Amino acid sequence: EVSPRSVEDYRWGLTRHLLPFFKDHHLSQITIAEVDRYRTHKVREREQRKHGRSLSNSSINETLNLLAQVLEMAVEYGHIQFNPARGRRRRLKTTQPKRTWLEPEQIKPLLDATVRGLRGEKTMPDPRMRTLFATAICTGLRIGELLALRWQDVNLAQGRLIVLDSKTDAGLREIDLWPELRDVLASYKAAAEHAQPSDYVFATTTGKADTRSNISRRLKRAVQRANEALADKDTPAIPPELTPHSLRRTFASLLYLRGESPVYVMHQMGHSDPKLALQIYTKITTE
Repeated sequence: EVSPRSVEDYRWGLTRHLLPFFKDHHLSQITIAEVDRYRTHKVREREQRKHGRSLSNSSINETLNLLAQVLEMAVEYGHIQFNPARGRRRRLKTTQPKRTWLEPEQIKPLLDATVRGLRGEKTMPDPRMRTLFATAICTGLRIGELLALRWQDVNLAQGRLIVLDSKTDAGLREIDLWPELRDVLASYKAAAEHAQPSDYVFATTTGKADTRSNISRRLKRAVQRANEALADKDTPAIPPELTPHSLRRTFASLLYLRGESPVYVMHQMGHSDPKLALQIYTKITTE
């Protein structure tokens, strides 16, 4: 009953954060004060961390939400009387995350900066990542949908792409392929090692699906390289906090710039709620 993404999130929260702190506790020892001590511990751990990625307040709260889920089941089965991890007072304050996307003039510099690093600070083209980022920008696929995409779902002849693992009520959605992206995908497929109908479109060298973390790292490196190239140019720097989901928002903004309606944008992106599509539409049309 749990999606693969949820399993991944649960495993991350449990093995990396909750279990190292709570694994030797009896249920009766997990009190409100102890939950608060865990929260303080994660904040201090972040402040002392000099290298690697540290947890934001939102991420710490995610681990607290997972803890609350576990303890809620303990309450349900009568092992404890109340859930000490419930309530806003157990959570850290958070701010609304900045929603980012690419401006049209930033797209080519980002794609041109999608390369693989070699020894001696040399680089070589990375057609897989370049095509993946281009597909994200021109189709609005979620990162999970991109990584699960197989060639049998890409109809180059008819210029459409089917998303089977979709969040829409119908369980799938159909996306129109722009002619420029269709050409890019056709060239990429012709040179791909894994190009059978059941193969992943963006398979690794072993034919397996790539990971979210790897895609995020590659995108961050591409942003850094692109901004170095843009340093002496008039094009504004790409936001350093750009994420794979930012490329999905870029797709929405490009559709509006092409004159598409909010309803069409909503269906192409697989939204059941027009709120986000209209937010981007408002920003695009008022700037």
